[in-house]
Amino acid sequence: MVFFTDLDNTLVYSHRRMPPGEVILAETIDGRAQGYMTKKSHDFLTSRAVRTVPVTLRTPAQYLRLSEVIESFGCRLALLCGGGVLFLDGREDKAWTDETREAAKGHFHALREAENFFCSFCPKDKVHSVEGIMVYAAAEDVQTLEGGVSRAVEGSHLTVFADGRKVYCLPPMVSKGEGIRRLAARTGSCFSVAAGDGFPDVSMLETADLAVMPESLAGFVRNPQRKVMSGNGCFADFVCGVLRDMLQMGY
Repeated sequence: MVFFTDLDNTLVYSHRRMPPGEVILAETIDGRAQGYMTKKSHDFLTSRAVRTVPVTLRTPAQYLRLSEVIESFGCRLALLCGGGVLFLDGREDKAWTDETREAAKGHFHALREAENFFCSFCPKDKVHSVEGIMVYAAAEDVQTLEGGVSRAVEGSHLTVFADGRKVYCLPPMVSKGEGIRRLAARTGSCFSVAAGDGFPDVSMLETADLAVMPESLAGFVRNPQRKVMSGNGCFADFVCGVLRDMLQMGY
């Protein structure tokens, strides 16, 4: 069984959104505590009972801040930048990135237009780009930022969405769902469980054999094979409970 999982707010929680119960430190930035996991979910994943593949919007530099905890899960593969970049054993697979950029080359100009708009709206240190694959910016007024960049790239077919305090723009062929389809074509397929908490995860949840999501996302996911967490519990612990149940059923 392979477990495709979003990271932020699915397994890893920022210091602003501390999960309940006992936690462990998962991420630091410049020596400051940044991200946490529940001990329960950390202990389950470090048992390596499932093959975990992170699937995240994080850039390579952001992903590597979690390298110690990710390595403890035995993760050999990770899909970054919404599926546009593949990491294998902690290093970027250049062939995969080249394939992504070739598929998305018709959208380079639109990505540049999005980046230019972001730079006109936000301080430049809040704007980040992975050339030919993704551009995003962080702002306090996310709604205005999302609306403005949507108008700036109208008609380009870029996927534009807000996630937390950030607004992302990606070519339409770069998505988490497409990333796991490409990975299955390369490595072979087996029973898959996917977990995610937000809009960028929908395509992944629809592609997996079993989708695990919070109730707030259930109405957007067209996968009848699902486990939905209701209420205000810890999503990471709910996900690991589902995985335990699947293992007991022989998956």
